[in-house]
Parts: sequence; C-alpha cells; structure tokens
Amino acid sequence: MILRPFALVGFSFTLTFLALCLFEDSALVISVSAVACLIICCFARRLDGRGKIAVSLLCVICACLWFSLHNSFVYRDAISYAGSNTQVTAQIISLPERSEKGWFYTLKSSEIGGEKAEYKISFFSKELLDAQVYDEISFRAELYSIEDSGSQSYYKPKGIYLQSFWHSKTEVTKSTDRPIGYYLLKAKEYAVQHLGDVMKGEEADLAVAMLTGDKGGLSDETVAAFARAGLSHTMAVSGLHMSIIVMGLYKLLMLFCRRINWLPGIICTLVSFGYAGVTGFSMSAVRSCLMITVMLLGSAFFKRSDSLNSLGLAALGITLVNPFAVLDWSFMLSFSATLGIVLCSKHINLISCRVSERIKLRAFRYLVRTVVTTALISLAATVFCLPVTLFFIGAVSLVFLPANLLTLYAVPVALVSAMFALVPWGVISGFAATVCEAVCGYILKAVRWLASFEFAYISTDYTVVKLSFLAVMAVVALERFILKDNRTFFRSVALTVLFAVVINFVIRFYFNR
Repeated sequence: MILRPFALVGFSFTLTFLALCLFEDSALVISVSAVACLIICCFARRLDGRGKIAVSLLCVICACLWFSLHNSFVYRDAISYAGSNTQVTAQIISLPERSEKGWFYTLKSSEIGGEKAEYKISFFSKELLDAQVYDEISFRAELYSIEDSGSQSYYKPKGIYLQSFWHSKTEVTKSTDRPIGYYLLKAKEYAVQHLGDVMKGEEADLAVAMLTGDKGGLSDETVAAFARAGLSHTMAVSGLHMSIIVMGLYKLLMLFCRRINWLPGIICTLVSFGYAGVTGFSMSAVRSCLMITVMLLGSAFFKRSDSLNSLGLAALGITLVNPFAVLDWSFMLSFSATLGIVLCSKHINLISCRVSERIKLRAFRYLVRTVVTTALISLAATVFCLPVTLFFIGAVSLVFLPANLLTLYAVPVALVSAMFALVPWGVISGFAATVCEAVCGYILKAVRWLASFEFAYISTDYTVVKLSFLAVMAVVALERFILKDNRTFFRSVALTVLFAVVINFVIRFYFNR
C-alpha cells in the first residue's frame, strides 16, 4: 500500500511536465525510457519499493501522453489562428493593467475569423477602453503567436497563446450577464481604489500588493528591494496570506459551530476559493487554496489530513488543467518552499523545542521558540528554493533570515489591518488604515535598509556559482536522503549559506579589481 498516493502521483506528473517544458520534443524519449524502466521493474522482484517505482513510471507515461495531447489539440490549434487582419469577438476577463505605453487586457475569444474558437488573448490598447469586465468587444486585428515573442514563460502558464498589439476601432457590447468572476474582480478593483483613498504613497501600494497580489502600483526599485531582501513572497498571495485570513476565520467559526463541526470547513473552503478569485487565480493562491481545501475537508469529514498529499493533489490539479503551469516562477517557488517546510517541519519543531527548553525564564521561552521556528522555516524554504533561484531567477538573497525576523509580526498585522480598512464604516476604516500605513512604512524601511547592503544577494549569472551551489546541494542531498544523518544535514545547510557568501566575495573581488 502506498502511504501518500497523491504526493507520489502529483510530484511525478509535475516533474515530468517540467522536463517536457524545458526539453522540447522530448516526450517520445522520456515515455520510451519510462516504458523500458517499467518493464525492468516488473521483472526485478527483489527491488525495494517496486510498487512505488512502477506507479511513478506509469505517471510519467501518462504525463507524456497528456502533454502531447494538450500541445497538439490546444496549444498548436490556438497559435494556428495567428494571422493578419483577423476579425475577433471576445470577452474581457481581467481588469486592465497599465503599462508605460497603454493598457493590457486578457480576453477570452468566442470567434476568430468567423470560426468558433475559445482561447485567451493578451490584448494591448493605447487608450483605456470604455468597457467593464465581462463586456464583449469586437475588433479586427493582427494576432501574433507567443512563439514570436520572448515571453513564453510568462504567457504559457496563464494559458495565453495569442497576442494582439494592433487593432481597428473596438466595438463594445455591454453584457447583462454577471457571473461570479465579475464580482470577484470588482471586489479587487474596490480594494485597490479604497486603499488608495484611505492611505498614501507606496504604503498604500504595498498594502494592495500584500492583500491582492497586484504589484502594479509599486516602483521597480521597491520590487527589486524586496527580491534582494528575500521577501518577494509577502507580495504574492500564498500560504501565509491564506493561513492568516482563512484559518483565522476557521478558528473563529469553530467557537460558534462546535456541534456542526463540518460547517466551518465548508464556509472557509468557499472563502479560500473566493480569495483566490480576487487575486486572479494566481499560481501561489491556487496552490494554497487547494491545500487548505483538502486540509479543511479532510479534517471535517475524515478527521485527518496529510500535508504532502495535499501538496501533491494541488500540483496534480494545477498541472492537469495546464501542463505549462510548471514554467511559472511563482508556481515553482511556491511548491518548492512549501515542500521544504513540510519535509523539515518535524526537525524544525524538535530544534525549536530543545532551544526554548534551555531558557530558564519561562516568559521568554515562547518568544525564543517563535524566533527560532521562524528562522528555521525561512531557512528550509530558501534552501529548497535554491534550484529555482539559481537557474531561473539568477539571484539568491543572503539577508532573508534577518528580513523574515524583522517582519515576523509586521506582515500579518498589515494584512489584517488592510482588510479592516476596506469596511465602509469610517471610524474602523480610518483607524485600520492608520495602523496599516504605519506598519507598511516600517516594512518598506526595513526592506530598503537590508537591500542597501552591497552583499545582500548573490548573482548566480556566473557558471562557477551555479556549479558550486550544485556541488554543495548534492552533498546535502546525499547526507540527508542516503546517509540519513540529521546533524550533518543541518550543518551542511549552514555551510551552504557560508559557502555562498565566500564565493560571492571572491567573484566580486575578482571582477571588480
């Protein structure tokens, strides 16, 4: 019997989709190799864990087949509509995003060139359209395939395969049909506008980013500072935000629904999906939403839940809908960070308990335990995110520990006060906005101060840095999963950070002398 079936299936599908996206036209090679290994596995009776290996290989074969079908009948069919002077009828399904030269919309087509075709289109307009979300627009434009641009890794995970930069006069047809997605997007629009009215400056933009994931109002310097400080996750709705809002509501409802203990789980599940919809169903929000849903429903009806199974089920659900989702940085960072926290949770609790027990004053034990737990969680998440940051982002923060400790309580306070600032009552909204503005100002100052250090981060554009990190990570993996030496594992993690600092100093001294 497989202990965690959803984790095994979900991770197998996800890793296979990632390999297929990174190495184009490799589906046949990977599937044939998996079939050969499966045949060998069937005859190798003395092989330990033969059942798990067989299931994993079957998942690899199914993932290759599903990826090929999606690539042929969805992606290739969509880009076949690329052409000049094409008549398009589509529906607006996103709020407008402002750029330096105009506005970007996401459309869902109903007809392209007189043929029925339902595909997402990235639509650019120099002027703001006189249209609401879910209104229908008609225009004649030149459609481009995303293969003609260098932004495939941005558009493919969103399911957008066509682009339009030029179009004729747009005809707008007001829609009377208001699906639930309309109200979710209007709620986001209200949050952006209201927080901008009751708060000032970049504090308001940061509150909007933390609450909705919309970083459009923040300057490039501020976004870069958060990346250098290792706090970019605070501006993307993820497990932290879902836990504060949804789980806080769950505990509150449990106080009033003790006899009907399944009702809070149902209500909080609907709230989590609604919150994910407000963010535009970003990858990190959907992952957190699915994990919390599995956990809440599992606790309500089956009295138990498993974090690895929840994570695997979330990965499976997202990647089956769109196999290209694995190319999204937020997807990779969110899943790798959560995986690190889940796998190291027992060791984190054990170490934090041992450290806090050495404190003689009981009044400080909880504080020390909280600080140690936060530091170890940040360390585990950062280490497991190293492969993504090394090869896709190109930078690794070295001040992530003090950054997370300095914002330990500030981020939850800012998030909760931003929510209360949205209520229509003036006294509550004004007080909450004042608190939120003060806390966001503190976060901005702390982030900018940490990011101002010369060696706040490591640039991994140099090959020697990537190879060095890979060597250290290989040693850590060997000790942890093969030798199973926990003490050496945590020492190696600490040495990884120290080694990164030394390499960074040496390279910068060599190239800047």
